[in-house]
Amino acid sequence: MAEKIANVYHSAMGATKETLGRAMGNEHLVASGAAEKAEAARAALVAQQRAQGKVDNAEGHATTATTTAGATTAGATTGDRPMEAEGHVQQASGDVNRIIN
Repeated sequence: MAEKIANVYHSAMGATKETLGRAMGNEHLVASGAAEKAEAARAALVAQQRAQGKVDNAEGHATTATTTAGATTAGATTGDRPMEAEGHVQQASGDVNRIIN
């Protein structure tokens, strides 16, 4: 939540700097504001991708959840190979998204 607040703050500050820079004819301030807004947008996208990675990972773990009998997955236990494979794919997708973000 703090990250989201920081991104909103930096986006607003960047827009303010751009507006003031244009009003004062200060190109450096305009550029600084644009850069701050762009960084806030990038950080928000990274946070969104990181969150999606956690969701994918959790869904993958749920789909491949182990049973009380041991390490067999829910899909393997029921003989549902596509379900098992889907769980592994979602889990791997979540792992990749978390790593790259």
